Amino acid sequence: MNILTLFSLNGEDSATVNADGRFTMIPAAAFDVNRQAASIDVILGWGSAASQILNRTNRVRFIQAMSAGVDYLPLRQLAQEHILLANTSEFTPSQSPSTSWAAS
Repeated sequence: MNILTLFSLNGEDSATVNADGRFTMIPAAAFDVNRQAASIDVILGWGSAASQILNRTNRVRFIQAMSAGVDYLPLRQLAQEHILLANTSEFTPSQSPSTSWAAS
């Protein structure tokens, strides 16, 4: 599984993912959209590289946004292409485990 990382993972997290052996982490600085866009399965973050991938034939199945809001993402396209999206909404101690979350 090829994971494009558009933000930096800390050393421990990166080592954990790389040690698994099933994943190839591709940092944004090393990403070549013309050569690698069709091989990306997961996108961590959002930016021009992610947009360029989605504007081509792709195999992306999951995007992790690094924000609580996701209104700036192409939500209709993600739904049409069955791409799962997660955000980083805030969790506070006042929220109980029974809190129900609505999908954006």
